[in-house]
Amino acid sequence: MEIRQAAELLGAQPQDLHPFRDIDPFNAITVAGFICRRPDHRYGALVIYHADGPTDPQVVYGTPKMGYPFDRAGRWAFPPAARLEAYEKLDGTNVLAFSYRTASGKTVVSYKTRLMPFLGDRRMGSFLTMWRRLLDENPGIEGWVRETRLSASFEMYGSANRHLIDYRVPLAAAFLFAITADGKHLPPSALPSTPARPAPLLLAASSPSDLRTLYEQQREEMGRQLRETGEGLAGMEGAVWYLLTPGGTWRLLKLKAPQVEEIHFAEGAHISREAVRHACYRAMEDGALTVRAVEQLLLEDWEEREVRASATLIERVVAEVEQEEAFRQEVLAAYRSLGLRLQDDRGGVMRALSGRFPKAMMRRVYRIVADHEGLS
Repeated sequence: MEIRQAAELLGAQPQDLHPFRDIDPFNAITVAGFICRRPDHRYGALVIYHADGPTDPQVVYGTPKMGYPFDRAGRWAFPPAARLEAYEKLDGTNVLAFSYRTASGKTVVSYKTRLMPFLGDRRMGSFLTMWRRLLDENPGIEGWVRETRLSASFEMYGSANRHLIDYRVPLAAAFLFAITADGKHLPPSALPSTPARPAPLLLAASSPSDLRTLYEQQREEMGRQLRETGEGLAGMEGAVWYLLTPGGTWRLLKLKAPQVEEIHFAEGAHISREAVRHACYRAMEDGALTVRAVEQLLLEDWEEREVRASATLIERVVAEVEQEEAFRQEVLAAYRSLGLRLQDDRGGVMRALSGRFPKAMMRRVYRIVADHEGLS
């Protein structure tokens, strides 16, 4: 299949698509196709044309790139809304459950991060291992996808998959919304059942008025509740707003607490250090932490001139995150060599590791091991 044909199926441009050929780790099937990087409703969408043999083209829409109800110039715009539902925006790794057909006609279910065709364990994150653990705890996910023929978007979050928000749970999966074959989104309330526990519902209103005031009130309330911890921020990162238009479709908008929003939208022409770090985490989820990969992710939210102006900062933060990850891998290798489990013998583990790392680093060593074991 030519990339031009795949782009036409998505209504995208050929330069928005990247080819892939990978083995589905859940089904041991070789799959080939294209993945879309256009930062809108087609973000992460797959066009599959080979699954253990040639197939008819199959489009799988992913978790979309959500926007704010305002632009960088401060101009606000909300769509007409017959109903508003706001769910907590969780801070972790997005995982999409989806189905596709093999060359033999068999339907199989698999899972992916946003800009990769499938989940995988990589040098910078054991995303496949963590998700398998959550599938054991949520055994109904595969059957739900098969029965409904919908894709399901989840957030995989917790201390074992730490980002900005410091959650007091080891590892959890929250259902966000369903995606239809033609790319429409359905919140939990629009479904007869959900494949796992939904993200918490924060607000629901029919025929809402003055959406800007509601939005700003919720944002400020979240900002008041956020607080610093030794490991990040405690509280809510933000919310996802689902607006039901008069035409019957749901529009998704994101809301972030002021402290979190400031991280992503720095004042002036330069990008903040924390925004670059966040892009590094996303690049790790997508398989490659490189300066180029981080720049491409930042270009989804900033102008090219802003990214160019931050080139030195980007290089420095990528190097810092690489160094942090190398230390994490060193700690975990030492921990595995002990043949002990932190939850069974905390004192013994830490005494053994104290002989391998400087005393000043031991708090960090403990946090790495505890996060690995999913201990809050």
